[in-house]
Formats: sequence, C-alpha cells, structure tokens
Amino acid sequence: MDRKLWLDDRRPAPDGWVRRRRARTAMEYLDRYWDEISEISLDHDLGEDEAASSFWPGFNVGPLTPPATGEHVLRWIEAQVFLNGRIPPFVIRLHTANPVGRARMEQACASIRSFIAARQASRPPSSDDSSASSTSTSST
Repeated sequence: MDRKLWLDDRRPAPDGWVRRRRARTAMEYLDRYWDEISEISLDHDLGEDEAASSFWPGFNVGPLTPPATGEHVLRWIEAQVFLNGRIPPFVIRLHTANPVGRARMEQACASIRSFIAARQASRPPSSDDSSASSTSTSST
C-alpha cells in the first residue's frame, strides 16, 4: 500500500495523505507502517501542548522543556537508521515556514542521508538498497 504521512498541527493534509498533528503519533505511524510509506512531509512547529520529554526523557529540563517538533520526528528517523539499520523507503519533504526550524530539519535530513550512505558502503549491494530514502526540502 502507498501511504503518505503529513505532519502538521494547523494545515490540512492534501488528498490521499494521512494527517498527524503531533510528533508522537507521527512516530507511531512511521513505526507501524515503515515499509508501506512512500512519502512524508513535515512541519516544524506543532503547537505547545506536547513536550519533547513525553517521548524522549532526555529532553526533560523542567519548565524549559521544549515543545515537540517535526525535527524530533527526523531525529527519531535518524536513530532508526543509525541504531537499528532501518533504511527509510520514503521520500522526506519539509513544508515548514520556520526558517530556523527548516535549517535544523535540513541538517537532520543530511545526517540521515549520511548514515544511509555509510551503511550501504559498508556492506555488499543488495536489492533492498534500491529503496533507500531521498530527502527533499521543498516547500508545499
């Protein structure tokens, strides 16, 4: 099945996309349907009602704990690649209007690409490598 994930707390998803408003539910969706997802598009700012520490205890700094963002989803994907060897079969797009958040998300995408390239270079080619993710930073 061709699934597409749209992460945004305000903008509606385009036709044919599944919308998630919070980082945690986006990560749960990605984890469950990883091999069935063809594309994801992420916003950075997701409101103030979900703290990053709710799913990442290291982010708990009391009242200064930052809200969860689309960047946290990318860092989770990065961990899946680096720690678990899961190569994303999906294209990653960014649709955030936050320039600072976009820059940080682009860095996370570059890191994901780097981990995938290093992983693929360290082992013999296989048919699975043809589905390696690409990342894009296009605005929608």
